[in-house]
Amino acid sequence: MDKYLQCTPIELADDDSFIRWVKNSSRAGDLNWDTWLASNPGKSSDIQTAKHIVLGIQFKEEPVYQMTEDKVWSKINKDIGTNVNTGQVKSSKKSSTSIFKLISYGAVAAIALVLLMMNIGSDYDTSVQTPYAMVKTINLPDGSIVQMNADSKIEYDTKSWNENRFVSLDGEAFFSVQKGSKFTVKTDYGNVQVLGTSFNVNTRNQILNVICKTGKVAVINSQNESILAPDQSVSIVSQIHKFNNNTPRIEDRSSWIKGSYTYSNESLSKVISDLERQYDIKISIDKNLATTKYSGGFANGNIDNSLSEVMWPLGLKFTITGKDVKVTKE
Repeated sequence: MDKYLQCTPIELADDDSFIRWVKNSSRAGDLNWDTWLASNPGKSSDIQTAKHIVLGIQFKEEPVYQMTEDKVWSKINKDIGTNVNTGQVKSSKKSSTSIFKLISYGAVAAIALVLLMMNIGSDYDTSVQTPYAMVKTINLPDGSIVQMNADSKIEYDTKSWNENRFVSLDGEAFFSVQKGSKFTVKTDYGNVQVLGTSFNVNTRNQILNVICKTGKVAVINSQNESILAPDQSVSIVSQIHKFNNNTPRIEDRSSWIKGSYTYSNESLSKVISDLERQYDIKISIDKNLATTKYSGGFANGNIDNSLSEVMWPLGLKFTITGKDVKVTKE
């Protein structure tokens, strides 16, 4: 019997021949893994997981939030048969393997993160995505409401909702949360936790921006935690919290739910990104002009009016051809 058919992803990732194949450094006498995989398609999932583990050992250590970290170790215990004790990992089949002798705890955390990212989707049974030029309102199982902006995605699990009100967000959404157990919005740059309140979350361009409208909101990442009261906001840039004690109206991102977008000394490139999402257009502009700072805004509704509100004060003109917009200096 082929010994590799019985291997777990961890055991595959510990095989020298497999490691060399992943790193494109195979030697004479090594197993031809491409041929083997073609003959054993049922092991494709294990092979992909093992490949991510091999590559993950070289990752820099990333923050793993406690809730997701616990889920990772539980998943490893269940699916791979390992035992976890105070951060140490021991195989149930071998007391010690070379892979864990060679890697640091930071690398183990990287493996945990890889396994989480590969399997976390299986914990969600509902996914909603909005394309460009569309906003959508979603009712969650507890009656909480999510207003999704264009080009956004949320995921959540209805089966476990009563025990764990947990939503994954990529993009921008305004949440009106019913009172109850802890409600968590997960993003790539930090988590937002509340009990019952309303708030806006915008996670784009490697920045997380949260503004609280009612109640209180906790914004948490690996570096810090900010507690927001109404009209307070925080932006997380490169994991650093930038707190605003009293957010001016012109900097209030939540105004988008009323069809209004406002900016204060913002790079024109970011304003253009919002225009492209709201109208499903492609704007061409010289890179030097795109760095121009802009203060003002536009009302969503008419593309000509919106473009004029942004470009005219900056001395720029535009031409529209179908979905293509060209912006130039007057």
